[in-house]
Amino acid sequence: MLLQFLAWAKSIPNAQVTTAAPSDNLSARIDVDSPSASGRVTCWENGDYHAEVLDAESGRPIYAHNGTLNSANQMHVQFLPFMQAMGLY
Repeated sequence: MLLQFLAWAKSIPNAQVTTAAPSDNLSARIDVDSPSASGRVTCWENGDYHAEVLDAESGRPIYAHNGTLNSANQMHVQFLPFMQAMGLY
């Protein structure tokens, strides 16, 4: 699932992608900034993920969610609340 996550991450403008050191459950994350928020999604090879968004002005959390990706085809649906919290959709 990690390869599909990385493909999705490339579709996000100005996203910085970081891959972690090799482990039993590889991971990668994206960091994204918008005028109103800063966000990060970390995804592991097994499909688990954590998404969070912080308000750009106050630094307070405005969105946080842990989940498991169901399908590579549904990533845009599963991450829609993250994107909305970022003000990108």
